[in-house]
Amino acid sequence: MKKYAAEHTSAVIALVEDEEDLRLNVVRFLEAQGFSVWSAASAEDFYRKLAVHDADLVIADLGLPGEDGLELITHLNSRGRHPIIVMTARGAVHDRIAGLEAGVDHYFVKPVDLYELAAAIHATLRKRLQAGVETATAVSENAAWVLVRSEAVLVTPTGVTVRLTSGELHLLEHLMNQPEKVFTKSRLLEHFGQDPEQGDFHRIEVLVSRLRAKVTAAGQRLPLQAVFGRGLVFVSPGMVTS
Repeated sequence: MKKYAAEHTSAVIALVEDEEDLRLNVVRFLEAQGFSVWSAASAEDFYRKLAVHDADLVIADLGLPGEDGLELITHLNSRGRHPIIVMTARGAVHDRIAGLEAGVDHYFVKPVDLYELAAAIHATLRKRLQAGVETATAVSENAAWVLVRSEAVLVTPTGVTVRLTSGELHLLEHLMNQPEKVFTKSRLLEHFGQDPEQGDFHRIEVLVSRLRAKVTAAGQRLPLQAVFGRGLVFVSPGMVTS
């Protein structure tokens, strides 16, 4: 079976599933496939965690305690940010139709082959990535992000200032100096003074996750995309100043 660990080390998956054993099994499997995964047992738990953790894709059960999974999906699609895969025991035709009409990308009926689930995640992220790059580029044509090195801050197109650590500053400067260019993992590790063969890309993943959280808290979405199997790219016009 195909394993995506080498391609998706930057992809963050959120799993919303109330059945504990299944939730733990899916998390372990997806992590073994190279995805970063966090989970929630209900819609309410998911919303709390989403406030501090980003997600590139959401997998949701429909039969959740409290707020129903279909309501969660409708809410997420109103924000237009996350591709969604349903994994549910509801296999009736009307349930499938309701899920697809709500905007899910894939609808799986339990029990689910986890390798098929991983393949669906891979295909969905690849499709959404291309659409996301095109959208981000079009939206930001007349708006620029500004990185001020001396102050260690990122200024959003709306004028909000986001303070940066030295590592975050170092990473953004490298990416923003050449927007729209994909920097491979090897290149990024070399930029941080690490051997590409032995360096730990997790450090860069942590920086990216923290940057996204900071910018999201400032009311913006960081135009930094993970190009699966290749690396990272800053997809918006930007300027680096001293």
